[in-house]
Amino acid sequence: MQRILDELLEDITFLAFGIIFEDWTGLHDSYLEAFFEEEFDSGSAMTSSQRRPMIPRKKIRSWIASVEGVQDPSTGREATRTLSKAYSGYVHAASPHIMEMFGGNPPGFHMKGMRGTPRQAEHRADLWNYFYRGILTFAFAVKALGNDEMFNSIRNFANGFLQSSGDDFLSKEWGDI
Repeated sequence: MQRILDELLEDITFLAFGIIFEDWTGLHDSYLEAFFEEEFDSGSAMTSSQRRPMIPRKKIRSWIASVEGVQDPSTGREATRTLSKAYSGYVHAASPHIMEMFGGNPPGFHMKGMRGTPRQAEHRADLWNYFYRGILTFAFAVKALGNDEMFNSIRNFANGFLQSSGDDFLSKEWGDI
């Protein structure tokens, strides 16, 4: 789920920044063409010749990093790629990620969630990060749509949220790490 959220936040930021910074590119056009393309071009999924193009994630991340004014855009792109790869094992069922679901007494695989395990606390502690990034993404979207009043309202809310959550980008639930 975190990987899905990460990519949705990147996609919305990519599109919104293209408008906000008046830097719409062919990459944006290609992204939207692929996004709105029909999945099937015939009455049957099996006989469809449709092959939805995918815009490489690294291109989207590089573009965002370059617009954000990061001194070294490759570092920002690499950080988001690394995070995505870490979550990829959960999406595509890599052994180390599957084995994180094993434990307990008696030992077994947690097939109904990981309630009461250290994973639950880790994800709860990181949840504020997704809330904060989601709030910012809403701000970018309304800014791109030209609603400055709503943008300022959301930005103020984001600032208050960040102040109450901590500005060290670590949840207060982690305590002293």
